[in-house]
Amino acid sequence: RHIVLPNFSQLKTKELRAGHRQSVRGLGWSIDGRKLATCGADRSIRVWVPERSVDHRASTELRGHIESVDQLVWHPLQPEVLASASADRTVRVWDARAKADSAKADSAAAVVATPGANINIAYHPTGNYVAVGDKADTVSVIDTRQNRIVHTVCTRRNAPWAADSATYTPTTVLGGHDEINELAFSPDGALLLLSSGSGSVHIHNTDTYARIHSHPTHTANVFCLEYDPL
Repeated sequence: RHIVLPNFSQLKTKELRAGHRQSVRGLGWSIDGRKLATCGADRSIRVWVPERSVDHRASTELRGHIESVDQLVWHPLQPEVLASASADRTVRVWDARAKADSAKADSAAAVVATPGANINIAYHPTGNYVAVGDKADTVSVIDTRQNRIVHTVCTRRNAPWAADSATYTPTTVLGGHDEINELAFSPDGALLLLSSGSGSVHIHNTDTYARIHSHPTHTANVFCLEYDPL
């Protein structure tokens, strides 16, 4: 694949300290590799440029969530855009170039309400959608161009919204309950993969989000999964 690994023995370690007042829950590099974002139980997100400075005063703080921020993900094509998943039942999309306004409690570019307390999030490779999973094992697919949920996948018989509700969205309700621990889109965007508490990886298409296959991978919980980018 013509992958050239760096000489790790010659690399130097940099530590980013004092950025969060409570535990750090997630982190990720921007698509251009220049910025590192961190999120935590203190309800904040920080964007660092380690090449420039490791001082927390040089980082950008993004505020708006009112409960812990458990995961974030950078846009796959735009190096200044990221999305965050929080226990406050929202997904927020941010522009890292925007400076925090002390007069504003929320500096997010977009806020989308979700049915549950969110714990994981993934961008579709086009950047037009994000999938977010919550503690009730419901996966919500958000159209980032419209800033609204366009589909949900849940393993419980009660759908997140009633069919006669103005906020109703199409829902794929699965036959049996299974814990959803992590999610990822395939590089071509055709599939959504869900790792589960049963030890299987569930595979859904992204046309109707129907489950097309469940692959048994472990004898217990599958906590993480990552698609080969190449």
